[in-house]
Amino acid sequence: MRKPHPVVLRLTSGWAPIVRAMIASADGADAPLRLPLGADRCRDVHAAYVQRLELLEASRDLALSVTASWTLAPRAPERPPVQ
Repeated sequence: MRKPHPVVLRLTSGWAPIVRAMIASADGADAPLRLPLGADRCRDVHAAYVQRLELLEASRDLALSVTASWTLAPRAPERPPVQ
């Protein structure tokens, strides 16, 4: 891990762990698009995903009911590049 940026070192104790976690996440090979930090935020995000999954499961039968009758239209032929 690289040395913290000087600005990070001067942050108040409440913000420093958050900033360090953000930088460490960004330095990783698979940096997430969203980074929920803190117990409250993780709990809230988890609850939101559980709710969305329940809504998805509740509409599963309706969503799958159109699968058999729906077909993809044939793909249009590719056009030659404009010169």
